[in-house]
Amino acid sequence: MPDITVINTSRRPTVVMQNKTTIRIAANASHLPSKLLTNDDLATLVDTNDEWIVSRTGIKQRFIVDDHESTESLALASVKKLMSQNEQLAGKVPDLIVTATSTPTRFLPSISSFIASECFMGDIMAFDLNAACSGFCYAIHVAHSLMISANLDNALVIGTDTMSRVVDWRDRNTCILFGDGAGCLWLQKDTKPGIVSCYSSGNASNYNSLHATGGYQAPNQHHLTMQGSDVFKVAVKQFVQMTLDTLKQAGKTVAELDWLITHQANYRIIQAVSRQLGIDMNKVVVTVDQHANTSAASLPLAIASAVEKEELQVGDLVLLLAFGAGYTWSSVLMYY
Repeated sequence: MPDITVINTSRRPTVVMQNKTTIRIAANASHLPSKLLTNDDLATLVDTNDEWIVSRTGIKQRFIVDDHESTESLALASVKKLMSQNEQLAGKVPDLIVTATSTPTRFLPSISSFIASECFMGDIMAFDLNAACSGFCYAIHVAHSLMISANLDNALVIGTDTMSRVVDWRDRNTCILFGDGAGCLWLQKDTKPGIVSCYSSGNASNYNSLHATGGYQAPNQHHLTMQGSDVFKVAVKQFVQMTLDTLKQAGKTVAELDWLITHQANYRIIQAVSRQLGIDMNKVVVTVDQHANTSAASLPLAIASAVEKEELQVGDLVLLLAFGAGYTWSSVLMYY
């Protein structure tokens, strides 16, 4: 087993943005594939059962793409929902589109460019980034920084992944963990409270603990491998340390948080983080049981679920946390 290196995030302080105008979420949407795959369904593919999966991960089901769906089509569906379900966005065009994904169907052009071509007219800065499961927080951080430095008014941030196309469906230790999905946020400048701080970092000393072999979307030529116990330990420690550092830099406390929304990888990770921080699970958004680990789509799907259930309210102080392969990690502290 490789040595586990945990980097204290306090060595690299969270950047707290302080401006006359804020950047806040104006709207959000999400989309799931059509095919539902339960734990009982998985039991017909590999040596597993519902009790074994739930007890170790908390996952009860996941959605996966069919032959007619793709990483791009999921992203497109979520953006179309965003634009059609929010009247205040009618006729608006984003100045920037950033898509977080580690499973694009093609090398180029980017998914962001595809979305621009399908949904908007005019000149738009559009590109993708890959920070694995931390991707969506990274994308918010990048969009936030560009909106300030380039004086942009609006940005569209997307998280989309089809992990079902990179897992080894013969490996019960990994195939049970993942699902597919997409979600997006519309960011805009405002005078109301919004994003308080963003932080992104990483450490590659455990690079091989979680990785995929092969090329993009090459059937049967790539498979995701993971040293689960290592990833679990590092993820919990980084989530806890990142929370404390992010809140300290922003002058906030754990008690002031209305909601904690972590990357949805494993219910036991979420529980451990909640317990170590002293945060009641009633203030923690959990969707891993329904969606499994959808990588960069995990956080936007969780946000959408909390909004749909009317749990997340305007003005709530929310901390987003992400951790992914690389290792990468990131946080966003914001007023919703």
